[in-house]
Amino acid sequence: MTHENANVDPQQANGVPRAQGRDLRGSVEAMIGEWPVRIDAQMKRAPLTTLGFALAIGLGAGVVLSSRIMRAALASAASYAMIEVARTVLQRAVGQPAKPAA
Repeated sequence: MTHENANVDPQQANGVPRAQGRDLRGSVEAMIGEWPVRIDAQMKRAPLTTLGFALAIGLGAGVVLSSRIMRAALASAASYAMIEVARTVLQRAVGQPAKPAA
């Protein structure tokens, strides 16, 4: 039995083509590359607002990292994510389809 949408054009429901890996990578790299310039421009336009955001981010990171339970949860989530990424990369390198974790 085949799925009824098996032969449909690979576009999302909103009609936009799906992002390819290289397109996504390029856009992420461009966005990360623009951060220093954008932060500098924001500091010149509204220094107190930017300082407030930096303070809030630092305070949030301090709260998360000061709690043993939150550090353990963060380490667990990070290690799980690294394992899944490594598994997917290795399966693609070997040529096997990536299987979702059970």
